[in-house]
Amino acid sequence: MENRIVVFITLLGAALLLGPVAALGQEAEATAPAATSVPVNVGLLPYVDVNSHFVRPRNHVSIDGIVGVAWDLDGVAIAGTSGFVKGRARGLQIAGVTGYVGGDLTGVQIGGILSATRGAVTGVQVAGAVNRAESLDGAQIGLVNVGGKVRGLQIGLVNVAEEADGATIGLVNIVRRGGRREIEVSTSNVAVVSVGLRTGTKHVYSLLGIGLHPSGGQVAWMPTVGIGTSIPLGGRGFFNIEVQTSAVNSGAEFDIRTVLTQLRLAGGGRPTDHLEVFAGPVLYALRSRSGKTLSDVSYLPTLVTFDKGRVPVGLGLGFVVGLRAF
Repeated sequence: MENRIVVFITLLGAALLLGPVAALGQEAEATAPAATSVPVNVGLLPYVDVNSHFVRPRNHVSIDGIVGVAWDLDGVAIAGTSGFVKGRARGLQIAGVTGYVGGDLTGVQIGGILSATRGAVTGVQVAGAVNRAESLDGAQIGLVNVGGKVRGLQIGLVNVAEEADGATIGLVNIVRRGGRREIEVSTSNVAVVSVGLRTGTKHVYSLLGIGLHPSGGQVAWMPTVGIGTSIPLGGRGFFNIEVQTSAVNSGAEFDIRTVLTQLRLAGGGRPTDHLEVFAGPVLYALRSRSGKTLSDVSYLPTLVTFDKGRVPVGLGLGFVVGLRAF
């Protein structure tokens, strides 16, 4: 009895504190028995559930109050804290903190903090903090997304992929093979100089930058985020469609109540393998609760101002000219 208590405490501590790999280990015996069909598992913890009475249980429905462990999944598994599938999973896995699949996943995996799959994911991973997969054919949504070969979509603050065919949308996107890593410098009627970093895939990218502009005897500074797509034209030409959003600040202030949104349509070419030049028109919309107007930061006049609502919005046209190095 004491030995069973020791094993129980060890398993619980590993599952909750050390993560799925430490909790489960790896079973690689060539002569291991086949999985046993256990259609329904209900439990609280390992050794306090139905699965613990079977060798390599394969579940269709599994509900565990704290930690759930199964060999395979063909259906739905829900765990209050951590859910572990040692082999492959097909269906839906939901865990309050950590969801883990040791083989391939086909379906949906949702973890409150972490969703991790050691094999390939065909479907969707969602996590409050980190998603990780060996490869992805589908989508990852979380603060940090890590995949090997990605075919589909990553949405998060930081996205990492070995290579990507699709879109990685975030503040920082790291695609090791074939991705974008470009430094952009430009000038426009609302920013004498703007510097930005563009990262992502060949066709869809994110932008993180800052613009500077003289305004009322001070310097307006505008931290900027954006998303864009690039359409190739001929051998070295391209056409970009971008949406950017900036907070407009003057001097030492940080004014989150004044937001400048830009729709940029810019074409260009690549004179060398590591340099692009571009130019095009821009549609501006400035929305301010602090009394600023588009004319405060633009060299060109405001076309129209909508002030019937609580927050006035000014619209104007302008331009952008710049270059990118990569």
